[in-house]
Amino acid sequence: MDTCVMCRRKVERAENWIKCHLWGGFAIFHWRCFGEYLRSESEQQVENAVWQASRNG
Repeated sequence: MDTCVMCRRKVERAENWIKCHLWGGFAIFHWRCFGEYLRSESEQQVENAVWQASRNG
């Protein structure tokens, strides 16, 4: 699997997670981290993480 763009921990197959298409790339979140993302104003953090992941992949 990949790493969560919010907490930067590796996402294991047995965990609850979600993969979203954001800003022309894909972001993987732990389900709890995705809830935090929706409640916060962390859009810039996630956008930067997706951009970095797309450059490395």
